[in-house]
Amino acid sequence: MVEPTSPVRGKGDDYDDAASLEEEEQVVLTDLRGRSLGIFGPQNWIRVGCANVLKWKATEPLILVGILLSTIVMTIQSSPNVNEHPRPTANQGYFNTWEDWALFVLFICFSIEILLRIIVMGLVFNPPDPNGTTQTRSRWKSSPVPPPPTSTMADAALGRSTGTATGSGYPPAASDTLGFSTLRQADSTTALVDRRAHFHTPSSGDSTPPTSSTNKQKPSALGLGLAVGSGGVGLSAALPSTTSSALKHTPFVLSVQQQRAKQHRQRAFLRNSWNRLDAVAVVCFWVSFGLSLYGAEARYNLYTFRALSVLRATRLLTITEGTTTILHSLKKAAPQLVKVALFVAFAMVMFGIIGVQSFKGSYRRVCMWIDPQGIENITMSQMCGGFVNASGKPVGFVVSSTGQSSTEGPKGFICPAPSLCVEQENPNNGAYNFDNIFGSIMQVVIVASANTWTPIMYNMMDADYFVSSLYFIVCLICLNYWLINMFVAVITNTFGSIRDDTKHSAFASTTIGPTIDVLKDALANRPRMSQAPTFFRKMYNATRLFWVAVIVADIGVQASRSNDMTESQLDLLKQLELYFTLAFDVEIVIRAIAALPDWRTLWEKENFADISLAFLTSVIQIPVIRDSPAYGWLTAFQIMRFYRVILAIPRMRRLLVRVLGTFIGLVNMILFMLLMTFLAALISVQLFRGLIVDPSGGDAMTYYQIFNSFLATYQILSSENWTTPLESVLDNMSGQFQIIIASIFLCGWMLFAYFIMINMFIAVINENFAIAEELKMQQQVEAFVKRSEPSAVEETWIRRFNPYHYLTPRPKAVSVENMPSNLVLPMKKAVVQEYMSTEMRDEKTPRVSSARTPTGRVFDALRRKDTRESHPLADMTSPTEENPYAGELLPVVESTTHDDTMGIISERRAQQADFITAHPSYDRSLWIFSQKNPLRRFCQRLVEPAYGGERIKGRPAVKSEKLIFQGLLLAAIIGSIAIAGIATPLYRRNYFLENGQVRWTWFNVTEISLGLVFILEFLIKVIADGFIFAPNAYLLSIWNALDFFVLVTLVVNVVTALVSPDGISRFSRALKALRALRLIGLSPQIRNTFYNVLIVGAGRILDASILAVLYIIPFAVWGLNIFCGALYSCNDSSVNNKAECAGEFFANATFIDSTVTTDWSYLTPRVWANPTVWTFDNFRGSLLILFEIISLEGWINVMESVMTINGIDQQPQPNSQQFNALFFVAYNLIGAVFILTLFVSVIIENFTRRSGSLLLTTEQRQWIDLRKLILHQRPAKRPKVVPRSPFRKWCFDRANAKKGWWARSMTVLYCLHTIVLMTQAASNSNNADQIRNYVFLGFTLIFLLDVMVRLIGLGWNSFIQNGWNVFDIVVVVGTLATTIPILFKISNQSAIQLQKLFLVSIAFKLVQKNDALNELFKTAAASLPAIANIFALWLVLFLVWAIFYVEVFGLTRWVNNETHNQNYSSFWRAMVMLVLASTGEGWNNVMHDYTIESPRCTASPNYLLSDCGSSGWSFALFISWNVLSMYLITNLILGAVIENFSFVFQIYGKVQTINREQMRGYKKVWQQFDPNRTGYMKKKDIVSFLGKLSGIFEVKIYRTEWQLPALWAATIEGPTDGSPSTFAPSRKFPHGRTVDLPRLHRCLDAVDYAEVTRRKHVYNRLYHEAMIEAEASSKGISFRSMLLLLAHYCLVHDDNALQLEEALARREKLEKVMDRVNAENVRGLFKTIVHRRKFLAYRERMRQETTGVPEIVVDSEPPRMSREGLHIDLSTLATPPGSPQGSRFNLTPGSVGSDDDDYFDRSVGSISVGSPTAQRQSISAEDGERVVNEVSAHCQTILSG
Repeated sequence: MVEPTSPVRGKGDDYDDAASLEEEEQVVLTDLRGRSLGIFGPQNWIRVGCANVLKWKATEPLILVGILLSTIVMTIQSSPNVNEHPRPTANQGYFNTWEDWALFVLFICFSIEILLRIIVMGLVFNPPDPNGTTQTRSRWKSSPVPPPPTSTMADAALGRSTGTATGSGYPPAASDTLGFSTLRQADSTTALVDRRAHFHTPSSGDSTPPTSSTNKQKPSALGLGLAVGSGGVGLSAALPSTTSSALKHTPFVLSVQQQRAKQHRQRAFLRNSWNRLDAVAVVCFWVSFGLSLYGAEARYNLYTFRALSVLRATRLLTITEGTTTILHSLKKAAPQLVKVALFVAFAMVMFGIIGVQSFKGSYRRVCMWIDPQGIENITMSQMCGGFVNASGKPVGFVVSSTGQSSTEGPKGFICPAPSLCVEQENPNNGAYNFDNIFGSIMQVVIVASANTWTPIMYNMMDADYFVSSLYFIVCLICLNYWLINMFVAVITNTFGSIRDDTKHSAFASTTIGPTIDVLKDALANRPRMSQAPTFFRKMYNATRLFWVAVIVADIGVQASRSNDMTESQLDLLKQLELYFTLAFDVEIVIRAIAALPDWRTLWEKENFADISLAFLTSVIQIPVIRDSPAYGWLTAFQIMRFYRVILAIPRMRRLLVRVLGTFIGLVNMILFMLLMTFLAALISVQLFRGLIVDPSGGDAMTYYQIFNSFLATYQILSSENWTTPLESVLDNMSGQFQIIIASIFLCGWMLFAYFIMINMFIAVINENFAIAEELKMQQQVEAFVKRSEPSAVEETWIRRFNPYHYLTPRPKAVSVENMPSNLVLPMKKAVVQEYMSTEMRDEKTPRVSSARTPTGRVFDALRRKDTRESHPLADMTSPTEENPYAGELLPVVESTTHDDTMGIISERRAQQADFITAHPSYDRSLWIFSQKNPLRRFCQRLVEPAYGGERIKGRPAVKSEKLIFQGLLLAAIIGSIAIAGIATPLYRRNYFLENGQVRWTWFNVTEISLGLVFILEFLIKVIADGFIFAPNAYLLSIWNALDFFVLVTLVVNVVTALVSPDGISRFSRALKALRALRLIGLSPQIRNTFYNVLIVGAGRILDASILAVLYIIPFAVWGLNIFCGALYSCNDSSVNNKAECAGEFFANATFIDSTVTTDWSYLTPRVWANPTVWTFDNFRGSLLILFEIISLEGWINVMESVMTINGIDQQPQPNSQQFNALFFVAYNLIGAVFILTLFVSVIIENFTRRSGSLLLTTEQRQWIDLRKLILHQRPAKRPKVVPRSPFRKWCFDRANAKKGWWARSMTVLYCLHTIVLMTQAASNSNNADQIRNYVFLGFTLIFLLDVMVRLIGLGWNSFIQNGWNVFDIVVVVGTLATTIPILFKISNQSAIQLQKLFLVSIAFKLVQKNDALNELFKTAAASLPAIANIFALWLVLFLVWAIFYVEVFGLTRWVNNETHNQNYSSFWRAMVMLVLASTGEGWNNVMHDYTIESPRCTASPNYLLSDCGSSGWSFALFISWNVLSMYLITNLILGAVIENFSFVFQIYGKVQTINREQMRGYKKVWQQFDPNRTGYMKKKDIVSFLGKLSGIFEVKIYRTEWQLPALWAATIEGPTDGSPSTFAPSRKFPHGRTVDLPRLHRCLDAVDYAEVTRRKHVYNRLYHEAMIEAEASSKGISFRSMLLLLAHYCLVHDDNALQLEEALARREKLEKVMDRVNAENVRGLFKTIVHRRKFLAYRERMRQETTGVPEIVVDSEPPRMSREGLHIDLSTLATPPGSPQGSRFNLTPGSVGSDDDDYFDRSVGSISVGSPTAQRQSISAEDGERVVNEVSAHCQTILSG
């Protein structure tokens, strides 16, 4: 592996490696070029002086110091409380404090600096380079996409990798991409030994030889941060030993070097991104300065320019090499991020337009209570759609313009009497609305964030209809779960590509990738101590786990604390803590003595950490410190020891080591995020400080000072209640411009911080989870062999209790001669196994017995005299039968080992058949029904075997009858779910209240009937295959076991319903929810997804869950120590402490409208209590609330409550202890972000592991994605014959010209159509709407014209084959059919809604017109099948939990967070609530609401009459759904998106991609040879087809410039004077045209004949492979097959891009191709011989006609020829006259060649045949032709075979 010399650099405008920067900073800036600003020349004294100032070594450090000072001054300036120190007013000007003067001076310096740089380097235009040309694009400013390799197509096809440029900024990458090329010499063990050397060598370019296992070299720093020999149960085993690399450069050194390098390059000032930011900051400062001087800044709230001046501080992001590396990596991902951002923005615009059309004006409608006495009406916040009038009839809302009820009628929430539903102003200062596109898009952004979106949805449901929720749910799914996840895909794939290309971390300036051996060593290491076997060393080793147990006891003692403890109990805890501290001091002493005499090992990292903790915990036990208020915070040092407990658990240790592999990368990412948050907070405090006035102190985030601004900015970053600061700002902001700026800034910060910056943590952890490229190939080989070998059968409880398990079969003797060939592994697998067994297993790995493999069993059978062998029943089970549904979510490549494993399966089934013959009762179902029983055979017709794939002796299922039976089951399942959704507890209670206690209700009867169907299914399956002890028994299938469990619960549910009509308990009625699980068993796709998600990945998910809990425990103890008993408050805010909180007081119910405040008072008792949801009074409460807020839900409320702590038993005061928030910021930053991203990474890793892509190299993955793209292509759907009539021809050209003026014009019209759609607003008048409809009609007519042009040009058959054309017809006709009636005012509301749908659909056409949108859309559509499978499983889980919630909480009373729509009283409301919980939206608050118990509710033995909740059910259901849905399913969707979208973002790999235009070019050429659009091409057209390909698919032997037309055009001249080089008039050379021979010679000299040879070799192979494909079908070669062939030869290197199985299959195919190529070469050779022989004979005959008849000598014996080896001896074949004897020529399929005259006798035209010593003989022309025909026949045999 290449040792790093610099951090990762991109190819941006100011990147370079550190070495070049250090060199360039030494160059004196004297070679000034050009005239900067058109004034200052190179010798101008002003410019030279400015250059001397800039080249001064102290200049750049001083500038950075100035930037740091300006940041500090701005921070100090914004630190005071703005309520106590208000901002300057309009009359006070600018200079009011010393900070103003300091900033004034600093920005004067910055302005001078910018002026100097402009004078030296110019403003916009780069100075000319030394060669005199203008630098239009410097090498320092290049595309983020690296240039393609310089290798030719022939090089690519020949597998000669030339590498890919990684950019001028990157360090050289190790060439470690290993392919399977060495396996081509599969019969050579040496090749495999060489292959092993590649696997075990870090990189092929590393000159260091691989070390042996006995003499390993100790690495100094590893990617996982592990140093050999420094592990142990200590912190350093999990933390890296790369601290020194972080201190390699002091802060800003790299930034200084880069700035000096830019000066040396003399690039124009504005050509650099940092300079542009600096210019904006300085200019904005002076604008702000001018505005403040004249008082305009404060008067008009124009603080935007002052905020933009903070951009100068963004240079702080380059403070360390790590943050600089992250910034550069992020900039490399920027182009793709921008592309995805535009796609997401387009989707948001579409949803925004739909929002305006659907909900404009809805935010205005609220209920107003009408005072019966007419004194004061009260406007409430309840949205509504109607009210109850005086007659008691619901009517529509009151329209503000008319004062009359709306004609739409009542909808949504109906305001009760005496209230009205009236139109008011939009909330939040008018910013929250759907009235125009801007307000609607902001609402869409909130929904896309999946936080605080539920109030918007429920408000619109109240204002319109319940079905309005579908808009928000679809918007959430499309944006948050689907499209926005593409940002994560970009980040993970791009950063992964950077890692693979540069061999450096994308987050740190360190190398990456430890080997597996090093990881195992690190996990096994212990703290280093003296190796002398001393008593203390032995004692410490023996008591190692004892000290871990002491730590657990210490944590347990601290966790036992509670608020209700007495003083004596608290004193006891303090004494115990003192004893624990002394015990750990003793441990350190023992460790120190054990380390002697090598005392230096005592100060290694793990020992140093424990010594430091022992010292600090001893210090805090000093009474003065222990009794101080700070002691609770200082107990963190005691709790830190808990890390040793985590590391003592092997599974946790391994996971933690993987997670913290690149610990420096995590630290850098945290530092980068904090810096970005601080800069955003500094901008925010400049914008909003003093804006929000909150006299009550209820709003904690008011931006009143910098720390509060930081907390608010961090709150937005976490996305939890991020709209609260947004709403506070918008409520108090004045001016439309300022509102827009504030909205854009806060929404933009949330989108960047939450969707990009937070997701970068996923890339960090994925980088640690990734397998090094050099290990992937090795593990692929291991996986290949493992798949080839039969796996051990798991000993389940069914087998242990199976009586037949202990019997032995009596099989028949196996005849080896008749053994199936597929039981013997093919040669390719034997080669791989030999390689694995001899080269890749060390002496510690037990070898697999030969009997475990098919070949081993065969050889054992051959060696034994008696081939009969007893096999236990367990060994007869096929390995694939143990998990018949272990499919892949996304199959990567078809396995070629299927045929091999089928032999194993056949063998075991034969053994089973022998066992059944020996024990017939084993195959009788229920020991009653034999295979011949008619009833059993009938049952077998209906169902597939329960287990094993097929029945040994039974009959298979009949497909038609099986489908009918499955349809009946599906109907029964759906019916059961429907009954559960209709007969809810609320429905049943009302039914029994109306009809009394009825036992045989309609829903009970229906449930019983449907239950009988499931019982019938059970009986059919049991009769068909047996229940438990049978070859295909019912219970052997996990899915049947699940069905059986559901059947038992159904029986219990039905029986309890009949025993007690109103149900026995919640539990018995809730069992009906499990019926929906039956849907899993009916769908193979859902089954596979369920298995992969909840069964296969359960172990890794459990590990992550345990690690999360182990992380929460120490924080829970710490929070208990700090906040125990401090959160109590009185409900009467007027009291000051607990003593005053007694008696009663008048509480106020407040209703607020825009002008009047009215208080209604009522008497309430004072209560001193904790918040209703959280508490830190005991360990249980602390652990619960920290678990809840680790989901990033509700942590803001808890943080705000601890910020108000005023002391024990003191009434909390707003912001009295702000810095308490640091506890939750730290917990959220390190914990929530870390744990959430850990779950995401584990899910993604599990997903990629199951899909097979985890072990794929970059090129292999890119090839799979490329092949996926190819397989989605189809031939162009164009007419068979090009129209000949002028009009149709014109239409045809317009339809096919994708980039012509017609297509571009239509794209412009679609854009204009979208813009007109965006002008819709609630404020539009009827006339404006009418004009807009006329505009839409005009656009639609033009679109109809475009459709007609394409229809006429292409014809109906071709036109209808394109889905977009069908889409056009539907939307255009639909728009016309709805718009025209609207214009004539004859439409109804349905037509208006349909018109809106069609108009938006037309705007969607932009996806087809824009290449970037089209590419992303197609890729997104390709991922839909995988995502649909996940959503199908998710839907099943939704149904299960929805029924659970309805049955358990359908009658529970509402508390704080429930409304008429937000509850579980009905099935559909429960489904919507589950969507909320899946996003984590307020799930914990709702959970606590449903824990309500008596006496706060009405309890009853009959649960239908009780409105109480249940703590157990609440915690179980809400937490399980939160983990299952929010942590697992949503992250699985993310994994599917990343898996399917990777091809779009793979821009740094070595596999070339195919863009839209290149694919169109290929289709255009294909159409010429497939005019009938059959998708196939005949063999005769292959040569012509290959000759017409161009671009990346070009496979011509000669380049275009080397071909005859190009040479003709380059060398033919006009009429000449008849020089000798003038050709006579002919067809090819018209009269008077000449050839410029010198130019022709130069052109011919430019031809690279070596390249031509390579191209010819590639062309021959491609041609013959295409012929093989074409001969396989009578139709010829298919469209996709030819495209795949071209991809193999033109786009990828097969050795590196193909997986092992595919590479082996392709090797076999290429061997056949080479046989054809060689045979064709032989045929060509002999044809050449014959034709030349005939020509020489003809020439001799013509000569003899004048000189006489020559003597003809006839050969006496034919040539010798071997059919097997095609070995022909042609002796004396090429003997020129006078030579002593001929030469020997050996012709084999792999070696054919000749040199013209060397094979022909120049005397009398004879061919000499024989050995070198044979007598010379001659062959006549006829005999020679006979020999050639015989050889040709043999070659033809090879070609056809």
